[in-house]
Amino acid sequence: MTFTLKPKYLALWATILLYACNPSVNEAQELDPVYGQELAKLYKSKGVKEVFIEEEQSNNKTVTRTKQLVSYQLLNKSGLVTRLETAFGDKISRRVDTEYDTQGKLVVTTMYDLAANQTATSGREGIVWRPASRKRMIASGSEAAGKYTWDATKEEWWQTSTIRTWEKNDTTYEETRDLHPHYLGPSWEVTRTYAVGSSNQIQREDQLSFSPKGMGESDYSYTKVENGKITEAGDVKFEPMLFAYTQQHPEARQQTVSKHGYSTVMDKLARQYTGELEPNKTFTCNAKGHLVKKISYGRETTYQRHASGLLVASKQVYSANVGILTYYYYNDKGLLVKEVSRSLRGEPGETFYYRYTYYGK
Repeated sequence: MTFTLKPKYLALWATILLYACNPSVNEAQELDPVYGQELAKLYKSKGVKEVFIEEEQSNNKTVTRTKQLVSYQLLNKSGLVTRLETAFGDKISRRVDTEYDTQGKLVVTTMYDLAANQTATSGREGIVWRPASRKRMIASGSEAAGKYTWDATKEEWWQTSTIRTWEKNDTTYEETRDLHPHYLGPSWEVTRTYAVGSSNQIQREDQLSFSPKGMGESDYSYTKVENGKITEAGDVKFEPMLFAYTQQHPEARQQTVSKHGYSTVMDKLARQYTGELEPNKTFTCNAKGHLVKKISYGRETTYQRHASGLLVASKQVYSANVGILTYYYYNDKGLLVKEVSRSLRGEPGETFYYRYTYYGK
């Protein structure tokens, strides 16, 4: 059986990799449905330094994997993850380091692979890492903002793209340009982030791509925030406006025949209209603001909570009588120490164990 990271740890990994720099639109609820609060603040208040997560698997009431380490996190004193090591397959084999500025804003993320001839282990002892890639959001010293790969021969970073960030008319732009383009010529990407709607509840993110031939495929997404909580997220569609637009602008009809022309016309609509929101995720909170239900791509998860907000049990339903029920247990500090999952039919599944070290001890 191959180990797969549980969704919340995949979300933590993905958020670091995607550099979710805007805290008002990141899906913190997904990263931490357990505590009902921001995880970094909780870890800071408890003085947590390290988190060790071990997994045990069962199948048909038989233990198929004894307890072994599947994730390691090192935190700074602000509770932010500065190192994340994870198991892919059944051994620790991936690592990502993160650095922040004094305001807690992500500055640089560095990916590591196992060193040459290094064999993944079931623990962390003896692992030798080699740098693989880096994304720097803010320039530091002689290192400009951009993406880098590690040159093992010269033992230095080789810049592959530049990154530029700026704000204009309440919109934040991030542009990434290739320094070493492929045979088609230089390419670049631009991300636009801004609020729309009368009360700015909708946070839009437009991801655009370009090549010498013109605009490539683009992606338009949104997050809806109410009372400081994310209630909805999904895609923004402009196809319904396309017919009316081409009726008013016949010259655009021919333009939409080509892929690049179609993308250009769609982006004109994206800059003029709110678009039709197609949610793929919805979040429901109780009166205290704690997440009690999430629907993600049609899959429903409900959360049963203690009066304090701590998660007691969760139920994830895939289809009729198919799903996972998970129970959560805590130490005297209120930190998660074990989660036990079983199928809705009662078959045992995964058990995760959590260990912590603390600053000052």
